[in-house]
Amino acid sequence: MQYNNCQSRWPKECILQRNLFVVTTRKYAATTRNLVPVLQTVGIELQQMCWDDFLPALSLPQGAWVLADFDRLHPWYLEVAASRFDALVEAGFPVLNDPRRFLSRASVIRTLFAQGINSFTCWLPAFGEVPVRFPVFLRTLAGHRGVISDLLADAAAASAALEQALTQGFTITDLVFVEYRAAADPGAGHFQKHAAYRIGDKVLRAMTVNDDGWMAKTGTLGRATEETYATELAEMTTYPHADLMRRITDLCGCTYGRVDFGIVDGKVEIYEINTNPAIGFVEADHPSPSRRAAGEMNRAQLCSTFDAMVPETPKGANVNLRHLTVWPRHKP
Repeated sequence: MQYNNCQSRWPKECILQRNLFVVTTRKYAATTRNLVPVLQTVGIELQQMCWDDFLPALSLPQGAWVLADFDRLHPWYLEVAASRFDALVEAGFPVLNDPRRFLSRASVIRTLFAQGINSFTCWLPAFGEVPVRFPVFLRTLAGHRGVISDLLADAAAASAALEQALTQGFTITDLVFVEYRAAADPGAGHFQKHAAYRIGDKVLRAMTVNDDGWMAKTGTLGRATEETYATELAEMTTYPHADLMRRITDLCGCTYGRVDFGIVDGKVEIYEINTNPAIGFVEADHPSPSRRAAGEMNRAQLCSTFDAMVPETPKGANVNLRHLTVWPRHKP
């Protein structure tokens, strides 16, 4: 619903504004801070809200909404979030990520393996499952705490890693063995983590991380060549994985987030879908002109995508939630 004027519903003197609200856990509320000045250039105010403020609210401001950080929430809270999702949609506002359709990390991996998109899978110790293919690594399911073991070459190493994790205080219901499926790019000679954003009905290429290690978290400056950056720049305009990324995010119930993947033996392998990705931009002094140009295109595409999504709303107008259940039907 677009509020292009107020004459039919609001007093003539009402002030219009464009608000985008992103709901996350309190600890991880800084993920979109780099977007704030970018969106201000098109008149959008990005505001962060924490789940512990969003869930018990009796009313919420009008605007566009992004619900994020699902893998750090308890299922009871996702149930409450679903009722608020419906209320905002029924009021006519865009809301990204339906909490009911969220798939956890293990569910994503198994779904994509079952669909033939990924060639690797995972095993859940809580179900008595043990890896049958190696190498694997052990990690937690909830949050984004990363890998908690080295690569494990056989069943004995996997069993030892699990016992060590339990001794350290990790819970068995939050642990998963993930089959290793990564390789250094044969042309570049280093590991690459590719990524794509899903925002509403749009798929945007994200910036590639070039790194020495297979986890490829933050990247190593100087590893990529200008040829690598030129390929990245070309894909900002014509993205070869757009249809696949749309299919994957549809399967996994994601309308806002980032898909992280690798390309191994010419095949795309999906590692995770992050509903609360940290959005950063290429530094202005990066030595590669192609990388800088790709970064500028990335910034412009994110801005234009949100610009098309966020409506004008009367300042101070709210959506009433007083008729909704504040807490889940089944409390702990």
